[in-house]
Amino acid sequence: MRETVIICLFLIMPLSLAAAETVYVDDRLLVGMHQNEDIDSAIIKSIPSGTTLEVVQRGRAMSLVRDQDNIQGWVDNRYLSEEPPAQIALDLAREEIKKLESELETTSTRLADYEKYDLDNTNTERVVALNKENEELKKLLKSERVRVGQLQSQTDELRKNLNKNSKTAGLMKQIDELTEKNKGLMEDIEELNETIVKNKSLRAEPGSGFSLQVLLLWIVLALLLGTGLGLYLMDLIIRRRHGGFRV
Repeated sequence: MRETVIICLFLIMPLSLAAAETVYVDDRLLVGMHQNEDIDSAIIKSIPSGTTLEVVQRGRAMSLVRDQDNIQGWVDNRYLSEEPPAQIALDLAREEIKKLESELETTSTRLADYEKYDLDNTNTERVVALNKENEELKKLLKSERVRVGQLQSQTDELRKNLNKNSKTAGLMKQIDELTEKNKGLMEDIEELNETIVKNKSLRAEPGSGFSLQVLLLWIVLALLLGTGLGLYLMDLIIRRRHGGFRV
């Protein structure tokens, strides 16, 4: 049976899919669609929030999905949720408040019209019914406004997290720049190494071991390789935590 995956923004599916499972991608701007069932595999497409996906196959860690362009790929299950994200719930709650406010205004108007005239027993019952309906709408409206306040707090917290992620993106940019500089230094070291090999005057004296220049070269080379490996591992860990993206 086909399933439907919805990322962030809520979309109502056709009645033919009413029995399908609906899940949501967690609050994030982009999710990577991978070529294989492996978080380290190539990302074939970036899926923005609000994209509707069809689940083709469920895996233990990742699910094979198909988008509206008929493109298939694997998405990390950790970013799927059975509950809509806070921003979606907030938008839906605000729509519900508008609907309740409209209904409340309608019943209030009808109630006021009845109260302008002399009322017989039947109309009196109608007024009582309208009063009851009015009170119920007011309670619903109050409840929805409380829920909106709670959802607004959650949304504000998410925005703070996005700002933190923006700082992380700046850090990743600095790491990329350092990596490029490291690459340039490695090229310089390679050229220096070739010069040392060609220059007989820099070779070690017989029986004296390595020359000081060669020893220093190997020390610098080891330090740079260690730094490069550390940057690569940091980058790999961050991408694993964020669906294959440098957040």
